[in-house]
Amino acid sequence: MVESKPVAFVSPLSIVKPLYPQPTNKVIAAKQLTQLTESQERDFLTWFHHPARQDIKPHLRVYDYLSSLTGNFEYRGDTYTAEEAYVALQGNCLSLALLTSALAELVDIEIEFQVVNTQPVYRKIDNVIVSSSHVVTILYDPTFVVKPNQIVIQRPRVIVDYFPVRSNIRGKSLSKKAFLAMYYRNLASDFLLKHQYPDAYWHARAAIDLAPESPENINTLALIYAREGQKTQAVALYQLAVVQKLTSINLLNNYIELIRHSNPDKASMLNEYLEQLDDPNPYNWVLLGDSAMAEGRLRKAQRLYEKALSKAHYLSDVHAKLAGVQFEIGHYEEAGIALRNAKRYAWDDEEERLYQAKLFALKSLNY
Repeated sequence: MVESKPVAFVSPLSIVKPLYPQPTNKVIAAKQLTQLTESQERDFLTWFHHPARQDIKPHLRVYDYLSSLTGNFEYRGDTYTAEEAYVALQGNCLSLALLTSALAELVDIEIEFQVVNTQPVYRKIDNVIVSSSHVVTILYDPTFVVKPNQIVIQRPRVIVDYFPVRSNIRGKSLSKKAFLAMYYRNLASDFLLKHQYPDAYWHARAAIDLAPESPENINTLALIYAREGQKTQAVALYQLAVVQKLTSINLLNNYIELIRHSNPDKASMLNEYLEQLDDPNPYNWVLLGDSAMAEGRLRKAQRLYEKALSKAHYLSDVHAKLAGVQFEIGHYEEAGIALRNAKRYAWDDEEERLYQAKLFALKSLNY
């Protein structure tokens, strides 16, 4: 069903006609995303180079400065540039990562951007799911030097993540271009949900200019074409992603939704392909399982929850969801096993008591 990847990469922008003739003036240039004002730079550099702090390693100084800045930082879903986040002292994880990057670049600290798989934060509109990604920044120790015959497993570093959650699972590293593309994709998604399609379109294009092989960037652009009534072009974008194996759960799920009624056979094949993906993020499978459960497709929900657990067996709430599916199917013994696993991996006493109570209720059925 899935063709071999072509030798030459084909840009998504090359196969569709532009939706609008003139770019919106709201699209900020990529180089500006991590730029600070002169006064912001001066404040930071004065603090960083103060004699009293010179015994602290440079990457830790950056971390300490961020900690002092963000002591009153307010988490919001808005995506800001580094300059805006510095002024407003608020924003999402991407805003914090941009601010971290801006400071680190001023003092030549090597950084790395890393995706974090976390509980899905998503919005659904007209059967379309737009999900948010979580990203952290890693600051490396610039004074570290490998000694002769020394084996280094991991260089000294500090992870900048102001909203860590116990269920977070570290994911893949991102290039700087892919990281910056997330800024434009976030704004494109915001504009899309507000039905501000021209702004959504040009921000989606900016994301693809930076990271044309990102499934999520292609998905966002395809959603905009679909919303503007350009279904044929949206399908072309999705099909290009499939042919070039630039797929993700989110992309395939929205593709299936787009053609579910017009091409049910193709939608069915894509659904089978989707379940065969090896996405390491368990929460993507949980999200699909929740959707299947809401639709009453119990067997599918069971498979998806089991797939999530194959990626992260210690997620107690997913074991509990699986128990609910097994109960609805009438597999009470399997439901009991799932609940015992949920209890085993419970994070605290309160959660453990909750699963124990459900076990007692299940046992009262004399399964």
